[in-house]
Amino acid sequence: MRVGYSKQLAVAFLVLGVLGLGLNLLTVRHGGGLIRVVPGIVCCLVGIGYLTRPYFLIEGGALVVPAVFGPVKKSYPFQPGKLVEKDGALWIGEKKMGVRRWLADKAAWESVARQLSVDKTFS
Repeated sequence: MRVGYSKQLAVAFLVLGVLGLGLNLLTVRHGGGLIRVVPGIVCCLVGIGYLTRPYFLIEGGALVVPAVFGPVKKSYPFQPGKLVEKDGALWIGEKKMGVRRWLADKAAWESVARQLSVDKTFS
């Protein structure tokens, strides 16, 4: 199952990036350094990454968390019934994973939480 990033968060990054880029391009025209456009570009890239990349995947008995940029992924294998959602985070047994509800697409998170509460062998 694929869970993406929050669309609202992605759009917020894009809006901030475009505003920052636009305002800083104006200052570059009036004598500011070109380095000032970097934060706007970074915010735009993060927003695009949040819109296009998954936040996490649950496949083959593992929780897979890919990086926003690049091929790096972290994989956390789990036994059936050990992956649970509580306190707005995913847990494997007693270990809290770095996956939080506020960063995830709301509908997809609710679907995962519902499936985890109903089907303890979800994998």
